[in-house]
Amino acid sequence: MNLKSTLGLLLAGLICSLPLAAHEGHDHGDEAAQAPAQALPRFAVQGEALEVVGVLAADTLVLYVDQRADNAPVTDLAVEVEGQGWNGVAEPDGLGAYRLPLPAALGDPARGGHHPLTLTLSNDTQADLLAAELVLPEAGPASPAGSGAWNGWPGGPLLLLLLLAGLGAAGVFLRRRSLRKSP
Repeated sequence: MNLKSTLGLLLAGLICSLPLAAHEGHDHGDEAAQAPAQALPRFAVQGEALEVVGVLAADTLVLYVDQRADNAPVTDLAVEVEGQGWNGVAEPDGLGAYRLPLPAALGDPARGGHHPLTLTLSNDTQADLLAAELVLPEAGPASPAGSGAWNGWPGGPLLLLLLLAGLGAAGVFLRRRSLRKSP
């Protein structure tokens, strides 16, 4: 086997193996679905008449309050939230939710931790007192630089580019060499 056919086989093998490299978003079949890594901290509690879902979005606690019987949103409540060493009144946002700026006493959300909360919900016709716990996950390690589709390759796309350039140069060299030997 000569050098030309060896390089041809090597190039064909490289091209055929590229689609086999696993990458982000690649479906591996029977693996269990995982929750998104960026899921926002939340809690859900139910009282006799009301149910509340709280979501910590950036520096604001967003509360969605619904009637337990029919899941209809309740937008005419006075909503007070009390935590360890702080309390505040959540204001309606006009879109069916209540918003409370994150109090400094809650701490840095990136540090994580368990935060017990007491929710007092009332209007002219109903009142509910609910206990909830907001769990902030511990901050995980930062993603390594260069993570992505070529993360498993040492050197990533640069290595592939250099390999293809070398193969192309070898092909040009062999082509010129075969032309010189022709009569």
